Formats: sequence, C-alpha cells, structure tokens
Amino acid sequence: MKVFGTVQPFIETSESSFKIGRLVANYEFFNALFKFSDFNEYHIFCPTYANCRLTQDRIFKDEYISQNNKDRIKIYHISSLKNSLEKKKYDVFHLGGWGFFYPGFAHIRNLYAKSLFPITGVTHSLNAKEATYHALKVCAAPVMPFDSIVCTSNCGKKVMQKLFMAAENNFEQKNVKYNGRLDIIPLGIDDKFRDIPKRSESRKLLGIDEDAFAILILGRIETDNKMDIIPFLNTVRRLIKKNADKKINLMIAGGCDKQAQQFLNSLLAEYELEANTKLFLNFENNLKTHLYRAANVYASPVDNFQETFGISVVEAMAHECAVVVSDFDGYSEIVDQNLTGIKIPTYWANITGHLHGVSEIMNFATLQLMLSQSVAVDQEKIFETLQNLLDNPEKCDAMGKRARAKALRQYLWPHVIRQYCCLWDELSKEAKSYKGEIDKRENPFELDYWKVFSHYPSEMVSEDCKISISIYGREILISGKPPLAYSDVSASVIIPNLVITALKIIYSRTIAVSQFIKVLKENADISDAIAMYYILWMLKYNLIKISE
Repeated sequence: MKVFGTVQPFIETSESSFKIGRLVANYEFFNALFKFSDFNEYHIFCPTYANCRLTQDRIFKDEYISQNNKDRIKIYHISSLKNSLEKKKYDVFHLGGWGFFYPGFAHIRNLYAKSLFPITGVTHSLNAKEATYHALKVCAAPVMPFDSIVCTSNCGKKVMQKLFMAAENNFEQKNVKYNGRLDIIPLGIDDKFRDIPKRSESRKLLGIDEDAFAILILGRIETDNKMDIIPFLNTVRRLIKKNADKKINLMIAGGCDKQAQQFLNSLLAEYELEANTKLFLNFENNLKTHLYRAANVYASPVDNFQETFGISVVEAMAHECAVVVSDFDGYSEIVDQNLTGIKIPTYWANITGHLHGVSEIMNFATLQLMLSQSVAVDQEKIFETLQNLLDNPEKCDAMGKRARAKALRQYLWPHVIRQYCCLWDELSKEAKSYKGEIDKRENPFELDYWKVFSHYPSEMVSEDCKISISIYGREILISGKPPLAYSDVSASVIIPNLVITALKIIYSRTIAVSQFIKVLKENADISDAIAMYYILWMLKYNLIKISE
C-alpha cells in the first residue's frame, strides 16, 4: 500500500472561490494529486479541529474530486501525528511550503517514524523577511539526503541556494548545513484548460467588441506586493493616443480592496483611460477563463520580488494570449522570446545599502514597496511590443497559438504530477535503502513550556499528591454529562466517556495521582502525560479536588 501524508492547513479559507496566489496553488496541487497519482491513501493532518471540519467539507463537496478518490482521503487532527508515524508506514510526506513545517517535521520523522520516508516541500514567494530565519532552521534540522525542497523555477532554486549559503556562512561555528536536495518542478494548470471557449463568446459575455485589441492585466491590485501599474497605464495611454482610429481595450482584473479600487479609479481618470478600460475586480472564479480568452495580449510587467513562478502567465498562454511580461524572476523561464511571448528588459542595481541595518525591522509592505520602486521595467519596449502586436494581428494570433501549445505540453497537472511521482519514487527508494546514521536530537527551536514556565503555578501536581471527587464531580457522574471540552482539546485529548471512567475510579475513595494514572491507563491506550492531562483538566473544571 502506498500512503501519502501532509501536514498543513490544506484549506485556509471558508470562501467558496479561490482566485490567485498560494491558496490556489496548494489546493489545485492536491486536487490534481488525488486525480493523477497512484497512492492508495492520502493522510491530511490539519492544525486545528476547525480546519479538519473545513477541509472535510470542502473536499467532500468538491464535484471535481471523484467519490473513489474521496474514499482514499483520511483527515486527522495534528495531535494524532506522532501515533500515526509510530504505527504506519508512509511513502512520502509533502508539505505546502518549505520553512514553516519542513524543518520541524524532519525532527519528528527521525524521532518517531516507524520507517524512514522522504519529506518534500515546495517554494512559493521567497521574499519574506523571515526567509533567512527559515533557512537557518532548515540548515539546522536533521534533513536527510533523500529529502527535497521542490523549487517551481530555476530562479527560485538560486534564491534557495543563496539563502542556505548565507545561513551556513553566518552560523559556520554551529556547523549548520542543508543536507537535502533542491529539485525543480513547475506549478501546473487545470486539465479543464484543454477546452477553452471561443474568443467571440468570451467577448460577448464581457462586453468587449469583436474587432477590439484587448490587453489584459490579471492579478492582485497591490503596488507593494505585485507591481506598480502606473508606468504601464501611461504606456497604454500613449498607445491609445497614437492609434486613435483603432479600438483598444484595457481589461484589469484581480483582487482589490476599497482603497485600492479608489486609487485605481483615480489613475484611470488621470490618464484618461476610463472609456477604454473595463474593470473586473474581485471576480468570481468561473469568469477567469473568459477574461483570458477575451484578450489578445496578457501583460504582466511585474517589478516585485514575491513572484518565483507566474502561474497566471501559464494560464494566459493556455488561452492563446500573446504574453508580454517582465524579464524578471520565474517569468523569464516560462516565455520563449518571440515565440510564445515577449520578455521585456528589466533593470536593477545595488541600492540595498540604503536599507541595510533597518530592513529587518521595517514594515514588510513598506520594504517591498521601497525595493520594487527601484526595479525598472522598460516601458518603451512595452510600447513598441504592443504597437507591433496591434499592427500585426496574424503575428499576435500565431504567438498565442504557440503559447497554448507549450502550456498544454508542459504545464498541465497530469504532466506535473507525473514529475512529482517520479521524484517521490526515487527519494522513497533511497530512503528504504539508507544505511547511515539517523540524527534523533530534539528540535532546538521547539519551546519546552515546562522548563520555561514551571515556576508560574502556586503548586505542582506530583505523583504523590492525593485526589478525590468533588461535589460537582459527583453530580456530573450521576448525570453522565461532563463539561464539553473545546474542540481542539476534545479532538486530541479529552474524551467524554473517559472523563466518566476517570470519575468512577475515584468516586468512593481518595487516591494517589500515581495510582490514578495506572488505573486510567488500564482503561485506555494513553500515555502518562495524557493521564496527567485528565487530572489537571478535571481539576480545572472542579470535577476533582486535591486532598490533604
């Protein structure tokens, strides 16, 4: 039996519709995994009980996940992870990131797993200030040679290599080093993009004239976290002014709050683009395919370091858009120059000295704005490119068709999942044949609350303490209805029936804590620590009392 595991908030929002970003990437990845991989079971360990419920509801209401696949998905609370690792054999654990869960999970795997298996993570945005801290944690973790961080682009891989090199150099005296692999597998696009609507249908739906030259920008309307749209609006204004005899439409679509919408409207008024622009802000997901399909050109002149791949570029290509994008970050690897799109030159220099020393304590959005405002995208080249595509519609259409062919050939989820499965099979084989030492040291980044806070309470409950049932405890025992534990506590520790059993143990006598723990363990498969937890919880809710 092949078993896949993951530890993460698989679903992070109750919204029925995702639009862009990491949430989309992770959810679509797992949807594709269920559909195209060959695992017999998928074990999802969620961080909270509420997240367990949210994940279960989302998965089992998703019409695109077959019933057969749903039957193979098992959802667990994170508290059951250690027990599962000790009792079950896993083939791989894949994590939806690389910094938050990956290093800690390496410690957990080495300490508790019944048998070795590979751990893989994946990169998304790599520009967070915490990236250096996460890199240090990964380098300090007992990562094995058959573990891997999957980078979505070669560009992202170089960032990871530099982050690890900095961590290793800065903490050389601690002998930290990343011992795993860095592999490259791109993000994928939905298999449904094999079939796309006719351009005429999408234009009719969106109110775009059939003979218009339509330029689409799709993404978050955020200057500090996506791109500065002002230079591009000025370029489009020049294009429209020069070609007053032609219909040119600018389509702007994406997530947008009220303040950003007001700012965008003011810019359109300032650059006299209101009549030529159609806004599709906070659009529903079913509209996305029509937005792409209605456009002749997809433009994404990004200037921000948060992008490491560019899934929207691939989606646009799949809809026969000629893509005009910054020659920057992961975008550079997606587009074949003059074949599937046009890469626009970008310019930067070392201005970070101005921010050095204070960037670590700066507001992150401000820091990103300061950095991105120093990245220049060649607007003159964008103008020339758009003019060329406007003047040569056959060239524009041919470029879009080549772009679609590449997107379907390289980026559909079946192709991407096959790459993951091949990687996991390779790593799993290495894990099973591994004969070296296993580093089983405790995680130094895990806070030991007992050691740090043990001086807080008035008294400690030791094994020598005596406990007995309280008056309220007797009432509860008679009613058979103990207080309800909070969902995360009940999901991981407190079981109502075992509370009643615990009360019966001390109903007619005063008993030492050590004796209570022994008897409770005879009634349930629990550890000493869990048995003590029951004592403290019942003491908290006045079901028992400390006896002199």
